[in-house]
Amino acid sequence: RGSHAGAASAAPAQPTLLVIIDGPLAGSSVPLSDADITLGRAASNTVVLDDEFVSSRHARVYRDIRSGQWAIEDLNSTNGTVVNQQRINRPTILPVRIPVRIGATTFELR
Repeated sequence: RGSHAGAASAAPAQPTLLVIIDGPLAGSSVPLSDADITLGRAASNTVVLDDEFVSSRHARVYRDIRSGQWAIEDLNSTNGTVVNQQRINRPTILPVRIPVRIGATTFELR
């Protein structure tokens, strides 16, 4: 009795949304699915950031195949991608509620 009670809550909750918390698009969100989410100035991106400090294809958020967790990769942008106040230079696992800044926009996974 009760042997499985804590099993579900022990695993970290998987995020379901990319939520923009600061910048011109603050308050908007993108549902997370198995498709990559690209961010940048070009109209072909999932999230279009109209910002002179954002590259045309700036970064992508994707599910890491090995870990099953969400990750972010900077796509050789000029001004970089900042995760938790650190500029990243390789694909980085993105935990829930860790802020990511690209130009004037900040977002997190929830």
